[in-house]
Formats: sequence, structure tokens, C-alpha cells
Amino acid sequence: LCKYYLDIMGTPRRYWFEVLSHYAEDQETKERLEYFGSAEGYLDVYDYCVKEKRSYLETLQDFEGVYIDVDRFLEVVPCLRPRLFSISSAPATDPRRLSITVGIVEFQTPYKRTRRGLCTDWLARLGPGTQLQVLLQDGGIQLPAPEVPILMIGPGTGIAPFRAFVQERCAAPS
Repeated sequence: LCKYYLDIMGTPRRYWFEVLSHYAEDQETKERLEYFGSAEGYLDVYDYCVKEKRSYLETLQDFEGVYIDVDRFLEVVPCLRPRLFSISSAPATDPRRLSITVGIVEFQTPYKRTRRGLCTDWLARLGPGTQLQVLLQDGGIQLPAPEVPILMIGPGTGIAPFRAFVQERCAAPS
């Protein structure tokens, strides 16, 4: 449940600390969690959590003596959101195969902790030729006829759709 459905590696918001404060066993931890959950503590939460990309799981490890009920944990930790990727292959090249072009997310936090993207790290660990079940959505971009020249500009789309467009054009009869 936690591994496949809950975003336990996501970065918690202030409300998480407010909830945890009710489960702290000692007063000092309770007060610190209440502060993190308050409007006054938002800059400290930003430094502790957001800049360092700390996860729900890590905050539970950092605050010893906090034992949250499973039911409450399941209510507060959000579900994993789908990761959407653009297809980078053209059906004209091979209608039985689909490829994506992915930049692997890996970076260092200000305190030199290595962080990796949840989905891209998982994808990077898959072996070549691994078959996956995927959900496809129409992208909405249609290429004009092969004789019509195109100028491709992709603010924020990455290179994947362009790779597919070039493959489609190369496979089209001249």
C-alpha cells in the first residue's frame, strides 16, 4: 500500500506536522511539531522540508516518539499522482513498440543529500526490454501533411514529441 499507492517519499506540508503533534509522546517534540504546523513556523518548515526534499517517511524517522495511527496516516499522506510522459516514437516506425525519452532526476540538496525522482529512478532501474502496462492519452498534436514544412518549438515539452515527429516524417513516403 505505501510503496505503490501513497506518496510517502513526497515532501510534507505544514498540516502534516500539525497532525503529528497530536501523536508526540514528549512535550518538547509536541511543541516543535506544533510550531512547524503553525503559520509562524513556515520558514523553518521550508528550510527543514522543502529545501532538503525531506519525505513523510524521513520526518517520521526524525521525530522519534511520534506514533501516528495507521488510519490517520492513510488519511493524511496523499496518494501517488500519475507521472505523465510524452511518447518519443512514431507508430509509422514500429506500431508494436512505444518509447519514452526521460531525463533521470538526480540532484544534491543544500546539505549534500542525494535525491532522485520517484518515477525516473524506478524507470532507470528497469532492465532493457522490460514490458510495462501503461495508460495512453491523446496528445492533441497532429502533424500537417508531409510536404508542409514545420517549425517545432516546445516550451516545456522536452525533446520526446520532436523525436516522434522526426521519426514520423522520415517514415512518410516522399
